[in-house]
Amino acid sequence: MTYSEDPGKDKVAIVFFINTAKVLSKTNGTPETYTYPIDLKEIIQNDKTLMDEAKKLGQTVTMAVTSAVTAASLMNPNPACLWSFINTIQMIVFIVLATVPIPPKSKGLIISLKNYNMFPNSFSYFMTKGKPHNFTSAYDLGYASDSVIINIGSAITAFVFFIILWVVLIFLRFLIRKGCCTKKWYVDLIAELIADYKYGFFIRYGITNYLEFEVAALIGIINWRSVTEYSIANTVLSSVILFLIPLTPILCFVMVMKRKKKTDSGQEEFDSMYGTLFYEFNNDKGVMTSNFYVFFFAKRAIYGVILLFLRGYGVIQMTLILIICLSFLIYLLYFRPFGEKLLNFSNIFTEIATLLIFAFIAWLLFDLSNNSRNRLDDVIYYTVYVIMGLQMGVSLALMGKSIKEKIAEWRKKKMQSKIISALSIENEEKVLNPNSNEVSRVEWVDVLKKDNSQTVGSKMFGKFFEE
Repeated sequence: MTYSEDPGKDKVAIVFFINTAKVLSKTNGTPETYTYPIDLKEIIQNDKTLMDEAKKLGQTVTMAVTSAVTAASLMNPNPACLWSFINTIQMIVFIVLATVPIPPKSKGLIISLKNYNMFPNSFSYFMTKGKPHNFTSAYDLGYASDSVIINIGSAITAFVFFIILWVVLIFLRFLIRKGCCTKKWYVDLIAELIADYKYGFFIRYGITNYLEFEVAALIGIINWRSVTEYSIANTVLSSVILFLIPLTPILCFVMVMKRKKKTDSGQEEFDSMYGTLFYEFNNDKGVMTSNFYVFFFAKRAIYGVILLFLRGYGVIQMTLILIICLSFLIYLLYFRPFGEKLLNFSNIFTEIATLLIFAFIAWLLFDLSNNSRNRLDDVIYYTVYVIMGLQMGVSLALMGKSIKEKIAEWRKKKMQSKIISALSIENEEKVLNPNSNEVSRVEWVDVLKKDNSQTVGSKMFGKFFEE
């Protein structure tokens, strides 16, 4: 839409779509008369340039950091760093929906963070585009219509991709059983991946896309205007998702309590199916630690509701957001739920940094000079990069730790094989020459103990972040 003159700041344009030509469909249906109001925001050209440049650089950095964190997490038995990175990025991205004038450079960078999901939105090529909505800031995040399917299209594309991968793995297992491959590590790897799919993949998929689905469903259901086949289908799908949003933390709590009641053997079987809810945490430290995901989901559910139901009330929005973020930070500081101390450190640090970002954004609601706004813009901008850098650094550190542990394990096995070989030779010599000076078993056992004592661990973050 273009204007012959400057429409002015904080004005509202109202567009009427009226069937003046009396157009009829093949079934004699008439198009609906539709009114579409939209807020007009004054955009200074210099600000737009700053936003575009920040967005362009942010897209490149986000894709690079996401790739690095993903690669490092795949080489680590505990990929919790990847989940932590995605969860933090999502919280920062959706702050764009708040009724706050975020400065251009920071806004461009925050919008670009949505590129962490590198899967294309394949549904946009063949699905109905849906109707426009009146969430102006949601357009910045790529929500071009009220269609739930279109708005979560990238997430669904990722789901379809991994389901296809699962079918390929099952086919490979079939070929292995037919004798096409006999290498043990191939067989073990494929069997482990298929076992993880049983429940773990679907649970992790729900955890990762929880906030994305909630926001898309809220846009879909709040934007409902008329009774059409499309509107009914979109509203029903949105309602189903929104029904699952509060149900999810309740189900998590039930699962934790069921696990607590099981014996050790029962817990092992339970974890083989639902372990993705527990493997990251110190589950022996109490119910509060095991229930991390209950608080995690509750925080995100409230966050989404605040952003979309309190539009136009920026002060109330930011106050409530700061309260829930501070509450979650206190939980992390007090319980330190993660089993890996580096994960406790990174999650606490990023939660503090995210809280600071939201506090600086809330500060922008006050009447500030241009100088102050520019400084806050810089602080927010670089704090986001610090968070990304820390997440990548912790991922690489955990990858290095995992590699060191594997090397230590390999050395241990090598030493054990040497001892077994030496003891065999010792026994042979004893039979042939009973009076010979042999190396005692005790000495070999001492060597093995010494080798085993070389554990890999980092003391650099102090006792506070210990498991």
